[in-house]
Amino acid sequence: RDKMATEHGFYYHFVNLATGKPMKYSEVSSIDTALFLAGALVAGEYFKGTDVERIAEELYERVDFPWMLNNGKTLCMGWNRDEGFLKMRWDNYDEALVLYLLAAASPTHPIPADSWAAVKKRIGMYGPYVMIFSPPLFTHQYSQCWMDLRNKNDGVADYFENSRIATLANREFCIDQREKFKTYSENVWGLTASLGPNGYKAYGAPPDRAVHDGTVAPTAAGGSIVFTPELSIAALKEMYAKFRDKLWGEYGFGDAFNLDRDWFSNEVLGIDQGPIVLMIENLRTEFVWRVFGANASVRRGL
Repeated sequence: RDKMATEHGFYYHFVNLATGKPMKYSEVSSIDTALFLAGALVAGEYFKGTDVERIAEELYERVDFPWMLNNGKTLCMGWNRDEGFLKMRWDNYDEALVLYLLAAASPTHPIPADSWAAVKKRIGMYGPYVMIFSPPLFTHQYSQCWMDLRNKNDGVADYFENSRIATLANREFCIDQREKFKTYSENVWGLTASLGPNGYKAYGAPPDRAVHDGTVAPTAAGGSIVFTPELSIAALKEMYAKFRDKLWGEYGFGDAFNLDRDWFSNEVLGIDQGPIVLMIENLRTEFVWRVFGANASVRRGL
């Protein structure tokens, strides 16, 4: 906790594993810090009364969230030594809900609660599905790996229900495109940021601009298993049954695959495997939701 490079308590996007120093051209990342803190607080709450809890709370208390506002109402995406604060902000609905929750709830450096309301929630429609949209499915999943938002409404939306609808729309788009791309079918679907035949892309479905080329990532359906349990389980079972020889390995599913290009990723990404594991456990026992939600700061933030 003392050797890893930080800036105002925020961690860098990529660091050298041996030294803890930031990699070249790597920025301080507000969302990466929030996701790390969410995991740390779960560990601290689970091991309550131990050094794990003390260190998790210490790391949380170090983060100077108002600094990342950079005199605005919404949080900046990051900062680097050469250019200062990044121009882009977390000002549209996406994976940053947990960042805003932790920032508003900070026991030492909170931001105003109305920063949550300053985030734009754009509404769109695909077929019968109306939702606050953000094309890649991971944006509807990451915060809710930790936050139990079932039956909660901030006066704008029920974000759990919104993620359910976004998942259904994502699946429907794949089904509608199956004549053009042979990867897609009723049980093989899911567009989210992942590796692809031509590198990493933020794949996604409408509303808004759909980026897709026939690449499906198992984490898209797996990470939505709490929103669409029957459909997600059917998808994971079919992907395993049909493609396990090329897609399944020591750590579970490979990151993504594309039948049109006869391409199967031989890489496994922790940031894509993680939501599958966390959401399966939330579906089974609500474990992560319960433990994260037991934290005093999280309760105050909600």
